[in-house]
Amino acid sequence: MDALDQLDDRPEDTEQITAYQLTAKPAGAFVCIRGKNRRNSGYRVIAKYRVCDDQPGSEAEHQDTWEQWARAYFESHREQFPWI
Repeated sequence: MDALDQLDDRPEDTEQITAYQLTAKPAGAFVCIRGKNRRNSGYRVIAKYRVCDDQPGSEAEHQDTWEQWARAYFESHREQFPWI
């Protein structure tokens, strides 16, 4: 599984694409793990997502059309992102 979370991300030919959108401003937390797995301690970003109402079709297969789709989706749903 991979997240196309940047405008310049590209999916592999074998990947199925589903678009999600943030539902709230991301938050962060430091996780301190003691003992055997302490190397997993660190800063974590916590975010909530939902599946986008509209899904990209072949637009997500190419960087240029993916970027256009993502920007158009954001502009048409801007009121759902008050923290941006």
